[in-house]
Amino acid sequence: MNSTITNDTQEKRAEQDTDDSNLLPEESEVHLCHWCHRIEEENENFSIIDLSDEEKEKKFYYCSQEHEQRITKFYNYLEKVRSVFYVFVLLIPLVLIVLLVIFYNWLFIYILFISLGIGIIIHPMLGESTIKGIGLKNSLILGIVFGVIFVVIGVTLFVINGWTIFRPN
Repeated sequence: MNSTITNDTQEKRAEQDTDDSNLLPEESEVHLCHWCHRIEEENENFSIIDLSDEEKEKKFYYCSQEHEQRITKFYNYLEKVRSVFYVFVLLIPLVLIVLLVIFYNWLFIYILFISLGIGIIIHPMLGESTIKGIGLKNSLILGIVFGVIFVVIGVTLFVINGWTIFRPN
């Protein structure tokens, strides 16, 4: 019985090898600028910048020296503010949630929105897939917009409901 299963699987593999519809297209040699997301033309060659570290390999294409400087400056900035980002996005919200559970005061939720917004404004990195989809420059703009939205939501909730928290019952 094992020989028939093996023969069947070998025949299926042989059919898949000869079937051209299952072949994946070859990887395109077209590159995108990491900053502006411009497509590389046939007559130009984008340069590669290597910002790899011990944790992750980071190689990016760029179309001009200005974009190389902006990419380098941005990733150096991210390394500097990473700990501040963790404080605003992880530590402060964790403390606020604990305080919410202990004191059951909605003020902590409003401050949570403000804290997340400030953290995203300081460190507007939305993720590699977003950068690959729209470019680093547009990703930064989108991240800052999201951060501002979180801050506005927190301030609005505080203004609408927060003053009632300070009034004695």
